[in-house]
Amino acid sequence: DFLKIKRSSNLFDADVRAERMKKAWAKTREYACGERTVTEFLENVKNDHATDIIESMWGDRGKRFYVNTLNNGAISNLPDDAYLELKCDLDMQGPRPHPIGPMPSGLRGMQYQVLDTHELTAEAAVTGSRSILRRALLCDPICNNIEDVDACIEDLFNAEKEALPDYWF
Repeated sequence: DFLKIKRSSNLFDADVRAERMKKAWAKTREYACGERTVTEFLENVKNDHATDIIESMWGDRGKRFYVNTLNNGAISNLPDDAYLELKCDLDMQGPRPHPIGPMPSGLRGMQYQVLDTHELTAEAAVTGSRSILRRALLCDPICNNIEDVDACIEDLFNAEKEALPDYWF
């Protein structure tokens, strides 16, 4: 079974994806600037989550979507600035999450672990602190030992040396 899974899985090719995203953003800018028509957009762009959201917002359709947004009181026992995927009303004023109430204790603890991981990762990126980055990775529930985290950090830095700011080195 493992070999079947391994044969059927595709490796993530960052260079190919980066080039595809560069082309997609160029086309998006052309639509936004009016260089491409709305008719062309409607004929050529497949429905996806983002286009459904944009259509609903611009057309004031009142559709609800699950999107990543600030908690803003939706989950009463998490901070307002916690970034979560929540069911929201969306219009041109932005997302408004639906009230949910308190998150159950065990689940809330796991959510705090994810939020701590994100917060520490952002802090590490801003400060260039390897020790904070290490702590961020060690908070992540998929990491299970210090040696692997340290090796992952070194591999990442070696592979991305040209793309990372000098303060990491």
